[in-house]
Amino acid sequence: MWPWLMILAGTLLIIGALVARHRMMRDYRAQLQSDRVASRTTKAQVASSPPPALDGPAPDAPAIAATGPMPVVSVMAASPSAASAPAALPGPTPEAPAASAPAVPTPAGSTPTGSTPAAPGPPPPAVPVPAFARAAQTPIATTRREVKAARAAGQPVVTGPPPLFADLPVGHRLTTAPTVRAGAQDVPLQDWLRYYAEGNAWSGVIQSISDRVTGDPLLQPYFGGMDRTTLQRHVTSTVMMLTGEGVTVGAVRRLADAHLRHVQSGGHPVTEAVWNRMAATLGNALREHAAPEAAILSLNATVSPLRSVIVSRDGA
Repeated sequence: MWPWLMILAGTLLIIGALVARHRMMRDYRAQLQSDRVASRTTKAQVASSPPPALDGPAPDAPAIAATGPMPVVSVMAASPSAASAPAALPGPTPEAPAASAPAVPTPAGSTPTGSTPAAPGPPPPAVPVPAFARAAQTPIATTRREVKAARAAGQPVVTGPPPLFADLPVGHRLTTAPTVRAGAQDVPLQDWLRYYAEGNAWSGVIQSISDRVTGDPLLQPYFGGMDRTTLQRHVTSTVMMLTGEGVTVGAVRRLADAHLRHVQSGGHPVTEAVWNRMAATLGNALREHAAPEAAILSLNATVSPLRSVIVSRDGA
C-alpha cells in the first residue's frame, strides 16, 4: 500500500510542478507582449508629435528705477545711414605691465592655481642586469621571413648565424633530468627534493646557491646586477630546468644568445673556471641537503649541451 501512495504523491508533485511552470510561462509571455505593445505606442506618439518651436525673442524687461545717482554716458547722435549699422566695439585697452609679485612657496605635492602641472621627471635608471643572467630578450632573426615579421611588429631586428639545432623544434628535449629511486619508482631530482627529502630541501637548495653566488667574487660579475629577489627567481628557474625538465633546444638557444650578447657588450666570457665554479656551487648545495651522489654526478650529462655552446663557443 505504501509504495502506491508514494508513487501517487510523486505523480501529484510532478503534475503540480508542470502546472506551475505552465502558468509562469503564460504570465511571462503576456508581460512580454504588453511591453512590446507599450513600446510601439510610445514610438508612434514620438513620431507623430510636432517638433518643439524655437523660442522667440524675450520681451524687454521693465526698466528698474534707479535708487541712486547713475553715471552719465554721453552718446553721439547717429546719422540715418549709420542707424542700421552695428555699433563698433571699443578697441582693446593696452594692458599695464603686471607688477612682479613675490614668489609664494608651494607646499610639496600640490599644484599652484592657474598653472599647468610640472612634467614628471625622468624615471630612475633601472638596475642593470647582466645579459647572461637574464637571457636574451630580442630574438635573432636568421631568415627573411623572421626579419620581415620582426619589422612588421616594430621589434628590433638582430641578424646572426643560423640557430643552434636548426633541424629540431624548440621544445625538443636534448637531455633529461637526473632521477632518484623513491620507493618503487624513479622520480626526477626536483620531485625528490620537494616531496621525499627531509625538511624543506628544495627551498634550502635555492637559498644555498643564491648565498654562494652572492659571496663568490668569480661569479659576482655575471649576477652582480641582480637584487636578491631577481637572483633567487633566476636560480629557481635554472634549477627547475636542470633537475625537473631537462635541457631543451629553446633553453640552449636562449642561454647561448644571452652569453653572446653579454660578451659583445663588453662582459667577460664564461671560461672553464667559471663554469666549473658554477657546477661546484650547484653540486655542493645539493650535497648539503643529502641529495644522492649519483644524481649529482648525472647533472654533468644534463648540462652538457649548455657547456658545449657556452664555454666552447667563445673559449677560455
